[in-house]
Amino acid sequence: MKTIFFPLSIFVLILGLWCNSGSAADKKPDYWPTNGWRTASPESQGMDSNLLAEMLNEIWEKDIEIHSVLVIRNGYILLDAYGYPYDSEVAHHIDACTQSITSALVGIAIDKRYLKDVNQPVLDFFPRRVAKNLDAAKKAITIENLLTMTTGLKCSDPFLYLQSGMMDMIIPADWRMSADWVQFIIDLPMAGAPGTRYQYCNGAPFLLSAILQEQTGMQALSFAEKNLFGPLGVSEVGWPANPQGITLGYGQMLMRPHDMAKIGYLYLNHGLWDGEQIISSQWIKASTRPFINTTLLPGYGYHWWSAGPGIYTAAGNKGQFIIVVPKKNVVAVFTGRLSPKDFLIPVDFLSTYIIPAVKSGTPLPQNSIGEEALKTKSTRWQNTNPLN
Repeated sequence: MKTIFFPLSIFVLILGLWCNSGSAADKKPDYWPTNGWRTASPESQGMDSNLLAEMLNEIWEKDIEIHSVLVIRNGYILLDAYGYPYDSEVAHHIDACTQSITSALVGIAIDKRYLKDVNQPVLDFFPRRVAKNLDAAKKAITIENLLTMTTGLKCSDPFLYLQSGMMDMIIPADWRMSADWVQFIIDLPMAGAPGTRYQYCNGAPFLLSAILQEQTGMQALSFAEKNLFGPLGVSEVGWPANPQGITLGYGQMLMRPHDMAKIGYLYLNHGLWDGEQIISSQWIKASTRPFINTTLLPGYGYHWWSAGPGIYTAAGNKGQFIIVVPKKNVVAVFTGRLSPKDFLIPVDFLSTYIIPAVKSGTPLPQNSIGEEALKTKSTRWQNTNPLN
């Protein structure tokens, strides 16, 4: 497969140019997709079928390991395409996109007063535990530090690698399961002051899940089913727990692309869903703003990444993305099995095809040729076994 990974500075520039030109005004939803999404032609929502078809053609021609592409504008599915053997009913491992959902649950817990705010010290939630390597810096770690991956802990858990850090709890040196993951994390030595340096660490969202369970009396999955998934009409989500019964806040969630899109659409609508404020708009704003700079993408918030000016995304290993473009009223979802070097291809496609396809805030003239090409390429991609 040919790599089409663009340098970070290039795609950030492209995104900035597109987002600051010809933006369509936000359109209030005329329905809510709780019981299912409605579909429409791209042109009816001011988008160009030809560019979306070109994107699918590039995936096909270059044999890019993307499993699904979903493009929604104004609440309507305009592109819903899957590579063989996937379809809309197949749940996909969304990897670290899970962490963005864990973040949403923290916001809901604050709204419902299970938690006071993001400034609460983490160790206060585990008063019966004694942490090793305890000093003033470790005592100062807050919920916000967990959300922003700025704990200061010496956590050897770099993004896109499964060789250390959290894996030490799963596959320790003696090949036995660790007896206590929470203790493992809070015992880690400090590498610096909290809040000063971004360091990816799966232990951070796992601790958030443990805190949610401590404060609500429910596993994070059960809390999500009651307060997030249920109201959105999201069902059949798989989210395992560790041997101690704590939901894996850092990953391993199974979710269908249409349901991934509901998470993005909730955030696009500032936490509002069918007349109910599921998450406060203040939490949405705080979560998606760039809190600290990173090398993978321009910035990182509360387990949401900044992907360019005014654009934010949940991002998971191997190319799982829930991308929200508020200025264009667009949500895009990708799933796949991309290599580390190709991980950001969906963000490149956003800047190369999806955002440029937004031509107007009002319907475009019907494009029967472009719509037919899009349908043909989608059908070919879904029905053709590449091994044949």
